[in-house]
Amino acid sequence: MIELFAEGKTEEQVIEQLNKRNLCAYKVEITRNIEGESQMMSKLKLRLKDWYKIGYVSNIPLTILVMRDLDTDNKKTVQDICKSTLDCTRNIDFRNGIDSKAKIEKSTDYDNLYFINTELKGLNLVLHIAMDQYSNSFTKTTIDDYVLKLALSSVMANKLMERHKRIDWTITPERLISKIENEIPNLISSNGIKLCEAKDYARFLASVLRSNLSPQRLADQVLSYAEEPNIKEVFKALLSAIQFLGDQELSVTTDK
Repeated sequence: MIELFAEGKTEEQVIEQLNKRNLCAYKVEITRNIEGESQMMSKLKLRLKDWYKIGYVSNIPLTILVMRDLDTDNKKTVQDICKSTLDCTRNIDFRNGIDSKAKIEKSTDYDNLYFINTELKGLNLVLHIAMDQYSNSFTKTTIDDYVLKLALSSVMANKLMERHKRIDWTITPERLISKIENEIPNLISSNGIKLCEAKDYARFLASVLRSNLSPQRLADQVLSYAEEPNIKEVFKALLSAIQFLGDQELSVTTDK
């Protein structure tokens, strides 16, 4: 079983839809009630320590997918994210300094995937960092950037407009996209308000559709309507990480 540790609710919705549509090679179990990076890291450390005390000595594998944001607004770098994630595995047992030689390796196929290389048999962990920005003006990259790539296409915009159909719709899908990408951001920016992430645009889209969708609910709706090839293209790195983790866990189980 692959366990998900993510910073927010949107990641949960994305994984839920990928599971529901059978796009994941292996099912991913979501770790619930996580609000933000700090809580996610604390729960990850606790899970690793609990596994080491019971699962490791009993040869029970632990397979984890970690999903994190790239927040350059807070001067966070990819190196910082990799180090803090790696430190979780290096310090599973602070008393004994277990696996202080654990290393992190970048995927040769995807720039935003990193693999933990550890001597702890049965532990498989992959780090997925949101790095594919929807707009160069953003100072934070999140999974919402990926959702926007799906949402702001003519086909998907049309589906969303049909889903939230209003009698007085007078705009085309292309006009809707232009409002979200240009008109609204330009108006807000001209008034000195800085837009820093894709969630801002997700909220614009929900407002124009006159729905009460939160960014995570919008993600759920977009992935439920999007065509399978488009989802696979946008989330190819994430799906690859899931494939790798599932294969690794299967190989460990088979070797027993």
